[in-house]
Amino acid sequence: MHFNFAILQMIQKKTKIQVFEPSVNTKNLSIRFKKHGIYHVKVHDNELFTLDFFPLSLKFREEHPHHKPILLLFEFGKFSSVDAETREFSSRREGSPFLAEAVVVTNLAQRLLVKHYAKIMNERGVKVSVFNDTNSAIAWLKSINT
Repeated sequence: MHFNFAILQMIQKKTKIQVFEPSVNTKNLSIRFKKHGIYHVKVHDNELFTLDFFPLSLKFREEHPHHKPILLLFEFGKFSSVDAETREFSSRREGSPFLAEAVVVTNLAQRLLVKHYAKIMNERGVKVSVFNDTNSAIAWLKSINT
């Protein structure tokens, strides 16, 4: 029996196989794995990023050990922010589980917070950069991972 390889490829392209990507959603944020070793965290619009994130994130990563994200894409929603306790904790952190962190901001207050955080983390050897849009942030992360 002779089967044409080109026909097989056409069939595979037409049959879109959906790959399940684990995610977790809470009232104030969502977390998921993306391609290229990217760990995506999105704070929902009008919500506060709190210390509750850290144990949730650790548990989520431990439940999916086959995913080994090395890059962080962190997106603020419109009018979302970080509480004072989390800002203080973030400024005291020695390092990050990620090689680089791209943060997408939607307003000036977020930009100022992230610029301060980026300065601290860059001095500690973690590359952190601020972006206005997700596509630019992902492109930068991909350039780090090549």
